[in-house]
Amino acid sequence: MLHFAVVQLETTAVIDEQQDAILLQDVLRSRTFERTSSLRKLLMYLWEQRNSDINEYAIATEALGRPANFESKIDATVRVQIGRLRRLFDKFYAEEGASHIRRVTIPVWSHQLLFVNIENVPTQLLTTLPKLNRTALEPSATPDPVSVAVIGRPIVPAHIGYGILAAVACCALALTASFFSGWTPNAGHRELPPFWMNLLDNGKNMRIVLPAPIFLSLRTPNGGSLMVRDINVNDPSKWTDSLALTELMGKQQSMPPTWQGYTVASDTFASLQLARFLDGYGIRTSFSSSADSPPEIIDHENVVAFGTKNSLAAYQTDLDRLTFRMAPYEMKVTDLLSAPDHPREFVLVHESRERDVAPGIVALIPRGKDGSRLLLLQGSQTMALIAYLTSDEGMHEIMQATQQMKTPYFEAVILSQVNRGTPLQSHLGAIRPFQERIGGGQI
Repeated sequence: MLHFAVVQLETTAVIDEQQDAILLQDVLRSRTFERTSSLRKLLMYLWEQRNSDINEYAIATEALGRPANFESKIDATVRVQIGRLRRLFDKFYAEEGASHIRRVTIPVWSHQLLFVNIENVPTQLLTTLPKLNRTALEPSATPDPVSVAVIGRPIVPAHIGYGILAAVACCALALTASFFSGWTPNAGHRELPPFWMNLLDNGKNMRIVLPAPIFLSLRTPNGGSLMVRDINVNDPSKWTDSLALTELMGKQQSMPPTWQGYTVASDTFASLQLARFLDGYGIRTSFSSSADSPPEIIDHENVVAFGTKNSLAAYQTDLDRLTFRMAPYEMKVTDLLSAPDHPREFVLVHESRERDVAPGIVALIPRGKDGSRLLLLQGSQTMALIAYLTSDEGMHEIMQATQQMKTPYFEAVILSQVNRGTPLQSHLGAIRPFQERIGGGQI
């Protein structure tokens, strides 16, 4: 049975790769790419090296013609060209490739090509709700509870998200095996950075938990199904608290069917980046969503959980242990223990129509009865938070700030500058040791 599964996986991989090669040719032959010989060359190089662990130096010298003394710290050629390539992908799929359901992309903070399936998601279904206020599409409007959840943070069908993550982490069999064994250092890999050692040096498994927002399933007049979400409803039994949902449901009093088959796109890609980073140090990760992650797992594994104030509802008890609190719609972080000479609030700043400085919370805290640990990443820009925590600068800044603490546990505010969701840079806004008082409260 195992041999059959392996053969089936290998056969599927070959078919997918052949399909991806054809899709790539469509991109290379398009009008969008016809006058960009340098980017076509770069794209072909990334395709040829798709199964290799390439770095900026290799790309610069082998694909872009840079000299052997190329230094990525002072020469941004690779990052600039990769950015141009991403923008051309956006242009191609907005015009010539708009009908493609499988697309090639390059995740932020990565040089690897990634092919993903694009499916219709509830964003498009919102256009069928004329009675609801959808002014959340306007930058200056007050967020509407139904539209913001889908439009503000794109979502991905959970099975696609898990497929992406499994491919990056290693392979399906390796991920399954990692569930049953604790982590031990691999002599063939580099030494784990101290920041991540604080999370993983207890020998326990590593699990990434993605938020799976709760959607309500409504029947349409033509017999179809409409998935809607109010981001303030994270307990299905409280759907009647939402005026928008009760308006849609009319006189129906019974709770409608719920569905949690989506994960948030930005959180999914942040998890992908984290899995690739940890894999470079010989650490394998398991994945699940908040909808299918049994609570007892927390007592036996180290967990990284992503999400916003609402999508992290499953971890509300842990968030209540913190002294940094995220406001609705991720508009600000409030410091409950702010000193007189320190800021009490870290507010979302709109630097321009496309560029924001967004606050986020990162907290490493103990959880469970046998020494398990929980790393919480809360905010609208979780990709930026992971980019910070996997960069040399970010890890160094956190470790320098915590070196005088008597505990490895901490809670911090990270301020991230992003351009249309693309991380630019992040820095530490505030940090303090996590201290829990007797009785389970926080001092």
